[in-house]
Amino acid sequence: MGVVTIPVVVGRDNKLYPVGHRRSAEDNARAAGYVHALRHQGLSFAKITRRLPEFGLRVSYGSVWTLWTTTECDQCAQIPPEPPPRRVRPEVIAWR
Repeated sequence: MGVVTIPVVVGRDNKLYPVGHRRSAEDNARAAGYVHALRHQGLSFAKITRRLPEFGLRVSYGSVWTLWTTTECDQCAQIPPEPPPRRVRPEVIAWR
C-alpha cells in the first residue's frame, strides 16, 4: 500500500495548510468556456461552482466570478454593453 504525501506550508497563524496550486493556461481557458456556457444558460455562480467538477475542474466561487468578468465569449461579444446610468441632478426643495 502506497503512502500519500501532501506538501504543506506554515501559515501566519502557525497552522499547516496545503500548498496552493495554479491551473494551467489551457485548464483556465477550458474553465472560462464552461463558466460562460453555464452562465448563459442562466445558472448562478454558486450552481456553476457545484457543476464544474462534473467536467473535471475544481474552481472556487471567486475564480468562477473572475473568469466570468475577465474573459469574453462569442455570445458576450455580440451583446452591446449597457450604457452608464444617467446622473440625476439633485432637486432643490424650498422648505421655508
